[in-house]
Amino acid sequence: MLCQTCKSIDFDKLIPIEADLEAGVVSGTKHHENCADLVAAAKSGCELCAVIERSMTVMVKQAVLRERLMSKPIYLKMRLKGREYTGYQGCSELWVYCLGKTIAHLEMYVPRGSILANEDMKLISGRPICSNPASKESFALAITWIHDCLNSKEHSYCPKLSQLYISAPSQQLPRQPTEPRPPTRLIDVGPSAGFQEPKLILSSDSQVPINPDFVALSHCWGQAQLLRISNNDTRIDLEAWIEDQNKLAKIERRPLTTTSKTLEQRMQQIPMSTLPKTFRDAIAITRGLGLRYIWIDSLCIIQDSKLDWEKEAARMADVYKNSYVTVAAESSRDSHIGMLNERVFDFEPIELPFESKTHDIHGIVYLRPALDDWETCINGPRSALCSRAWVLQESLLAPRTIRISSQQMFWECRSRSLAEGNVTPMPPSKEHEKRWHWSQNKRFLAETEDSMGVLESLNSNGLSEKEVVYLQWSSIIRDYSYRKLSFSSDIFPALEGLAREFNRRLNDIYIAGLWKRDLLRGLLWKVEGSKSGEIAREVSPYRAPSWSWASIIGGTISDAGDCVHRVGDYHVDIIDVEIRPVGGKPWTLNSNDNYYSEITAGTLTLRGRWTPCSRWSRFEEKSYDPMFTLIRDSEEGFGNMFRYLDCPLEEVCEERHKNGRTLSLLEIAAWVQNPNDFPVVYFLILESGDSGDETIFKRVGVVALHKVTADVDGHKRWVREWEFKEVTIA
Repeated sequence: MLCQTCKSIDFDKLIPIEADLEAGVVSGTKHHENCADLVAAAKSGCELCAVIERSMTVMVKQAVLRERLMSKPIYLKMRLKGREYTGYQGCSELWVYCLGKTIAHLEMYVPRGSILANEDMKLISGRPICSNPASKESFALAITWIHDCLNSKEHSYCPKLSQLYISAPSQQLPRQPTEPRPPTRLIDVGPSAGFQEPKLILSSDSQVPINPDFVALSHCWGQAQLLRISNNDTRIDLEAWIEDQNKLAKIERRPLTTTSKTLEQRMQQIPMSTLPKTFRDAIAITRGLGLRYIWIDSLCIIQDSKLDWEKEAARMADVYKNSYVTVAAESSRDSHIGMLNERVFDFEPIELPFESKTHDIHGIVYLRPALDDWETCINGPRSALCSRAWVLQESLLAPRTIRISSQQMFWECRSRSLAEGNVTPMPPSKEHEKRWHWSQNKRFLAETEDSMGVLESLNSNGLSEKEVVYLQWSSIIRDYSYRKLSFSSDIFPALEGLAREFNRRLNDIYIAGLWKRDLLRGLLWKVEGSKSGEIAREVSPYRAPSWSWASIIGGTISDAGDCVHRVGDYHVDIIDVEIRPVGGKPWTLNSNDNYYSEITAGTLTLRGRWTPCSRWSRFEEKSYDPMFTLIRDSEEGFGNMFRYLDCPLEEVCEERHKNGRTLSLLEIAAWVQNPNDFPVVYFLILESGDSGDETIFKRVGVVALHKVTADVDGHKRWVREWEFKEVTIA
């Protein structure tokens, strides 16, 4: 039931036109004359007024303010769903205001076949959400997304099928072009009807297509993840490992796994009744998409075999890159929560009559609770995956991802980010608006003419294509450093797939998370802050040399956004680099091969202007404050010097003094973010060995000297007195 006011909403005034949105105009219309009338209508049975009244009680907690609102008029306004204007398809968000305060936030939608859903009219972008995500309608929408990605010219960044796909979206999906290296093992889910139990198969089996189309599952193991044998034998405590396995075997919520003992059994069948709900749902999705094979890491990798894990982990990036589609269990914090759970909202959809004299059209629209946006569901607190390090490359390498959240389904490919409940493409977040800030975007992997054009367009800013790719890499590292690993030693293996993909563009040498031709800029990373509940500190046991960002745990690493354009030449030379891989031969600058995985040691030898920090009595004051001004312009006459310590803890400083370690600076180069900025000169902060031993140094931070003029040479009289020194950093 609706009151007369709700039945006669003026949609011509309510729905903004595209031109108004571009001009920043927010349209709206009056609803009730005052809140008292709304409350009375709610008591008389108006569904919409009742929803608004309940919301007002929650959003306006002060009883005095609610009483004040009783005599004030109510207004309805509609806004674009998303952060900024992009690919406008109409509005969906309905905001209810009184006295300038939001008292309700709802969402409007129309059925997909409705005349109001005509995208040429650009009226209402909201679309229905399937209450049952396992329904045929839900799978049909996913199939349509895949079909459009593979065939539509609008998906200019996405690879296309070699032949035209003309079947209806509800039929079986087409094959993708031939891709190399299928996973060693897959799960055969049987026919779509579901009468066959799943089983583990070898992709090399003669009955399996040469390059089978398969789903890859991206999921969270949860707190009960099985331990695995470390690749570094010196760190194995076998008795403790076996004890941990026995303890974890008793945890009911651990995911189902394949081990050496269960492998043969898994090859015979994996009864659906034994699978945790997330895995059962993943198999249901695979069948619903008309596909036969799925890859799930805990079942397709032998979990207690060090040899098998090493082999399959090295190929894991290829699994996601070559998947037909990846399914991400966004809201499932372990394998038992599931993905295809019934969606329950605060109230049933409310039907409203729609009439527009402007468009000469009438129909029905529906109101539902406002849904969480992309950032909240995919990159925010609603996601179980966004904080996991391994998931970053799973997300970016997969050409197509269907993300299943608790409220709705999302789609992401190299050309589009879409939501089940809205046809307007998701806009990029403002913090990633720069062309190289693509840490949450698959597009950097696209090799189409359009993607090349994006990179080439930056040449006008003085950046080459490869320079942009190096900036993209630093953006990846910033995102990656915020994420968590169950095994600290995975810091490089979990990034290996992305590193290899970047190197297809760079043709460079990979050095402990950095790149040879961008090494000196790569050394200038800073710790921006600590992860929630953690303190940035040097990682233990060892996993990376101190000059690599990977040597820090618990902190977020800055990107290279401040070091875009170098001013002048580098002030330091690279003499040598040596990396010791796990179980491999030492790697040096003269080596032609690349090593992407775990390392046991690494040294970097540089030669440049060097000076002890003892010349500044205040150098270690307020070590916790990154904005502490070490030198002001008035003191030296050429700029302000700021110090950024990697681990600004009092106990670290106390230990340094106790062992007689000293600090020094090594000049690197001057950089600017934009061509017209004043230059910033960067220095590495180095720590000596005990008792001032300068045989081997450790990187402990950076110093940034912000010039107050455009003259980059003003400080040279200052550094001219410094010693020209060769230093080795471990």
